Amino acid sequence: MPEKVRGIYMRRKRITSLVLSVCLIVGSAVQGGAATTQEKISDAKAQQQANQSSLQQTQEKIQELESKKGESETYLADLNTQLDDLRSSLEKLQNDYDAKQEELTQLQSDLEDAKADEAQQYEAMKLRIRYMYENSASNYMNLLFESGSISDFLNQAENISQMSKYDRDMLDTYRETKEAIQTKEEQVAEEKEEIVALQQESADKQAAVEELVEATYQQIREYQEDIQSQQTAENDLLTKISSQEDAINDLLRQAKEEEAAARLAAQQAAQAAAEKAAQEAAAKEAAEKKAAEDAAAQKAAQQKAAQQAASATQKTSNSSTTTTTTTSNTAANTTTSTTTTDSSDDTIDTSQGKYLGRFKLTAYCSCSICCGKWSGGGTASGTTPTPGRTIAMAGVPFGTKLSINGQIYTVEDRGTAYGHVDIFMGSHSQALSFGMKYADVYQNFFKLVDAKCMDDNMAALADEVDVIFTATPQGLCASLINEEILSKCKVIDLSADFRIKDVKKYEKWYGIEHKAPQFIDEAVYGLCEINREDIKKARLIANPGCYPTCSTLSIYPLLKEGLIDPNTIIIDAKSGTSGAGRGAKVPNLYCEVNESIKAYGVATHRHTPEIEDQLGYACGQEVLINFTPHLVPMNRGILVTAYASLTKDVTYEEVKAAYDKYYKDEFFVRVLNKDVCPQTRNVEGSNFVDVNFKIDPRTKRVIMMGAIDNLVKGAAGQAVQNMNLMFGFDENEGLKQIPMCP
Repeated sequence: MPEKVRGIYMRRKRITSLVLSVCLIVGSAVQGGAATTQEKISDAKAQQQANQSSLQQTQEKIQELESKKGESETYLADLNTQLDDLRSSLEKLQNDYDAKQEELTQLQSDLEDAKADEAQQYEAMKLRIRYMYENSASNYMNLLFESGSISDFLNQAENISQMSKYDRDMLDTYRETKEAIQTKEEQVAEEKEEIVALQQESADKQAAVEELVEATYQQIREYQEDIQSQQTAENDLLTKISSQEDAINDLLRQAKEEEAAARLAAQQAAQAAAEKAAQEAAAKEAAEKKAAEDAAAQKAAQQKAAQQAASATQKTSNSSTTTTTTTSNTAANTTTSTTTTDSSDDTIDTSQGKYLGRFKLTAYCSCSICCGKWSGGGTASGTTPTPGRTIAMAGVPFGTKLSINGQIYTVEDRGTAYGHVDIFMGSHSQALSFGMKYADVYQNFFKLVDAKCMDDNMAALADEVDVIFTATPQGLCASLINEEILSKCKVIDLSADFRIKDVKKYEKWYGIEHKAPQFIDEAVYGLCEINREDIKKARLIANPGCYPTCSTLSIYPLLKEGLIDPNTIIIDAKSGTSGAGRGAKVPNLYCEVNESIKAYGVATHRHTPEIEDQLGYACGQEVLINFTPHLVPMNRGILVTAYASLTKDVTYEEVKAAYDKYYKDEFFVRVLNKDVCPQTRNVEGSNFVDVNFKIDPRTKRVIMMGAIDNLVKGAAGQAVQNMNLMFGFDENEGLKQIPMCP
């Protein structure tokens, strides 16, 4: 009996690609078997929701406290400004006071000098007056006799008179000076008192402001303590939520396991019941056949009559043991190595049996690749498997005959779940040739690719191929990869399973457990223009995402050369609808997308940590960015517009030199001419990346632009480029397509 029944297309040892797809279907019939687990999941989700509600309240409280703290800090800054002004004012008043004191001291000194001059002048004048009084008569007579003439006499007399007037004038001047100094002294003393009053007033204000400053400092410290307390609570809640998320994931996995176990048990029970019913029917049929034969033998008078009776009995036996279904139509939507029967043929003949429905068909042979440990021998029914006759099917008694697409087969082996039929082939090559062609899925490859779709058995394929490409949902490749596979062939993974080196970061952003963390460090990030030498030596490649490819290549040179501040990077990206895959999703329907543009994944897009990691490696420090993708109504293409602050004044030539330094020898990166902006139409259908930049001297920022085809350089094309490097081929082999225009 085969352990695994499948149809696989395999070719001779060469470089081949595998695209894996997975669909998980859980029937409602097995839900009841995991009732207890479902209750646990509901309880865990309720607890998580409660914690998330508490977390939101805590975060709102933190925001409120931060706002109050900010207001207090602003008020404190105003108080400190006032305090500085008061201190400056007090300093100025002290300087004015000292100046007035110095002026007052000088005035007091001048007053003493004036008083001394006045006294001295007064004494001198008294002496001259006394002398003149005592000698007035003789003096005038002497002057008269001693004078040569009346004119000399009059001149001498005038001199004496002028001298007396001078004495009186000087005495008046000294008195006026003394009085002026006294008045000034009084004025300065008053001004000094005013300064003292102002000093006291300013000192009182300073003391009041210092009290407010201290009170505000205390308020800020209390806010900060409250914030720290709330942040501690926030971290505790985040830890609880994370633990609950892990618990929920474990419970979900447990529920799936229980569902699978219940489903398997149901299938086994159904198969056992069917086999029992078949055995009972066979026993009954044998008894009836024996009775009929005995009756016919007894009645037969001659050998010819006995032979005729035996022949009639045989026909009756064949009619009663055959379940026949006829159909001539094979559905077009068959899957890997399968053909599907349909009931749409009007020529179905149900006169000798009943119609069983639509089945998935796969092919197998007796080799270990198809059947695991089994490699020949009898079937589960004990017969020798025969091409064109033997089929494996669950839930149907051995010996049952089926008409499939006009050919009669016999159930002689056990297969997979009911609804799936495995057809035995005479050789592995015949099994390989059975199934759907690649061109049946992608009609544009008609007459270009004759290959058949392949199964997802990576372990078996590793024996047949040199490289496996996996374009699967997140987590699948990690669940399938192992050391044995990597020892036999190279793997290029187009999912995100190995792009992020931090396991916790991957599990946080993608919400699933990483199944192969042991290979994360080994995996090489497949951005060829940056990690070329490591790619050449790798056996496991993490093919970059489309947004990270365009974003990183647009920004990398300036970040690497230190021309931009890593903490100021903002990335605005726009993508066509093919970035979401081929699946039918309402948001991606034509009427939903056409004549519209929308942002999505704002601050939450899963490519954010991938971009941050790659930019961080470029500048040697942790980088946090604002990344906002947009969906635009076009089939394919990505346009990135990134912004960052310059670290210094630069010229166009300096920035252009940075791009040329890293990309001048790169075939697929095209640095456009000055003022030419990248456009998606100019890279469509190609592996090229068009980049350029624009310096904004007004804001001292630089705008970095890039355009790629998300399906080529953003996915499959880059994967082929990685393969070329890994196997020593020309890097642009198979990738020299000229961009489509129009």
